[in-house]
Amino acid sequence: MKAGAGFLSTENALETTINGQTRCTTMTPSQMAHSYTFNVSSDNVGVLTRISMAFTVPVTCTGDHEDSSPTSYSIPNLDLEIYMPNNTITPYVSSVTTNNVEIVEFYPTVAGTYTIKIVNTTPSTQNVYFGVAWHFD
Repeated sequence: MKAGAGFLSTENALETTINGQTRCTTMTPSQMAHSYTFNVSSDNVGVLTRISMAFTVPVTCTGDHEDSSPTSYSIPNLDLEIYMPNNTITPYVSSVTTNNVEIVEFYPTVAGTYTIKIVNTTPSTQNVYFGVAWHFD
């Protein structure tokens, strides 16, 4: 099955969760980055690897929730960077500034420990909650 924007493979999602290939955390306004590592085995060299990250900020309302508008807030820009085992950044970086989802797809060229780095390029005044997951097709 081909997957893309708008499609979700429940089998892949379950496998990703069971294999512990997810991380969720909070980035405070003073933090500029979070990093996670994952291993690419020799079996996964040359295999399509997808890494996705989604984030949100809390929105609060004042007064009667039926008649009030959300308080204003700035949406931060989190970028998704992937580093190879030699600590070289891959050419596959996602830095979309128009939404809260970043996706990187690439074919690992060597086995080893890769690093996922979430970079906060426009800090928010609020905590940012995000999750990241990776999957080998």
